[in-house]
Amino acid sequence: MTAPSRSPHRSFFIVRQSLYYRLEKIAELLGNDFMSPEYRISIQVALRAYQLLHPGKFGGPRQVPTGPSAWDPESEG
Repeated sequence: MTAPSRSPHRSFFIVRQSLYYRLEKIAELLGNDFMSPEYRISIQVALRAYQLLHPGKFGGPRQVPTGPSAWDPESEG
């Protein structure tokens, strides 16, 4: 088994301490065993249901500005 080429915090584009903080907060809210198979499937089903009920609020790819005017504040139009 090979190790992943990227660290989880880099995959999410956050600093490592932020990842640890967020995992601690999740554990506070859901309990320390939130990653057990039983709870993981429950969380995944709940998140998917929320996505289906509120498609514009959650999920989907992030929108990244493209083109020359995307980063130029003077060319708003």
